[in-house]
Amino acid sequence: MNDLAEQIEKNGELDNWDDIDRVGIATEYALILKDMQNCEFTNEQQIELFKACKNVSVAFGSISGNGLPEGMEDMLKGMDSMLDGMKAYSDGLDESDEVSEDENKDVDKEEDVVLPKVYSNCFDGYLNVRAESSSKSKILGTLPNGPEGAELLGVDGKWSKVRVNGVVGYVWSADVQSTPTEPVYISASDVVGDWMWADENAHMIFYTIESNGKFEAEGAWGFSSSGTWYLSRNKLVLKDSDGEVTTCTVNGDAIKIDGREYFRYEE
Repeated sequence: MNDLAEQIEKNGELDNWDDIDRVGIATEYALILKDMQNCEFTNEQQIELFKACKNVSVAFGSISGNGLPEGMEDMLKGMDSMLDGMKAYSDGLDESDEVSEDENKDVDKEEDVVLPKVYSNCFDGYLNVRAESSSKSKILGTLPNGPEGAELLGVDGKWSKVRVNGVVGYVWSADVQSTPTEPVYISASDVVGDWMWADENAHMIFYTIESNGKFEAEGAWGFSSSGTWYLSRNKLVLKDSDGEVTTCTVNGDAIKIDGREYFRYEE
């Protein structure tokens, strides 16, 4: 590695560089670094290796004013990042000398434990995390729908024990799944209630979005529908009893369903 640095400095002083030379040196450097990944080094060897890599980096920097070919600057930046990583690794080895063998075993044991995750699929966008496996228990926090999820610690009847954002508690198992879900950016209060559409001929259709995740609809031309609903991102999704799914746009005090704009009303 030091020989490579001397070669770079020598050619740089002679101003005897062309694009092929520069790319060749960079390729040789990259191959050395690649081979190093398959080697094991002691802490002392890591330090000496870092010093040699730093020499190569400085040598490259010294000839940067000679007109590097396009893309070489980015390559040098990448090399610098790699050197920073190697030094951090070496520093970490130094710190590890202060940890006893028993402590290292405990760390390795903790790192080997990977807990499964569960994700809220609750229709209104989040699940309450409770202190005990009961709907009357104190609420400690929430598990929002989305890809973050919670660590699954166990199962207690129809409840799942989870850890989310450092909080350990229980969520209703029927409202979680093992794969990530879509986040929810609107509130159930934005959609729950009575909604009406009417045209210029006084044809009307009414939707009732209930707080328990169900809906009913009826109106002109003998139209009727019922089923369940859930929120996904900033949309309301209706799933009727026949399994047909309708995605609706929520915009302030209006919901667009099947191209018709519905507004809130009170009976």
